[in-house]
Amino acid sequence: MFTNDIGQSYFNWLISKVSADIFQYSKLLTILFNVNFVPIVEGDENRAADGTYLRILYAREINVDKSIIEQGLNTPECTVLEMMVALAIRMENDIMYDDRLNDRTYLWFNQMLISMDLVNQIDINFNENYVYQRLTDFINRNYDSNGYGSLFTIRNVNNQIDMRQYEIWQQMQIYINQIDKDSEHINI
Repeated sequence: MFTNDIGQSYFNWLISKVSADIFQYSKLLTILFNVNFVPIVEGDENRAADGTYLRILYAREINVDKSIIEQGLNTPECTVLEMMVALAIRMENDIMYDDRLNDRTYLWFNQMLISMDLVNQIDINFNENYVYQRLTDFINRNYDSNGYGSLFTIRNVNNQIDMRQYEIWQQMQIYINQIDKDSEHINI
């Protein structure tokens, strides 16, 4: 998984950004960190760039060169975990920020796990084959037209929207627009 202590430290740092419970989700988070995110729709390469940019942020935080971080990882490519953490951070900081509310980055990450149908994959209930299948389906866009199985599931009245046709950033915007309409009187 990691080639040195820096890789492990970076993994822990990523998890801390989304307040993921490493004690319940260690197996799932490890797989998310070991599977590369492969952008197959134009625009999704930006999500990969956001994910690998977290390496730079972490390197700055611990005052080392980014190459030291990358030496601690098994891949130079963006992992699914990095992409999801970066997206959750951007959702909170760039789009949904509300100074009246606490940081909800963990909420956006958790919503992605729910949409991917991975939230129940805690260590005591873990099914490795199921997780890999869900990730394969996500990466290859073999999920429902309403986004179920991807990062964002929407109510899709009359199948007017096929989430598989949109880059992840657009899927996120569709999801946020829907929850904004649903939550006018609810604090998310």
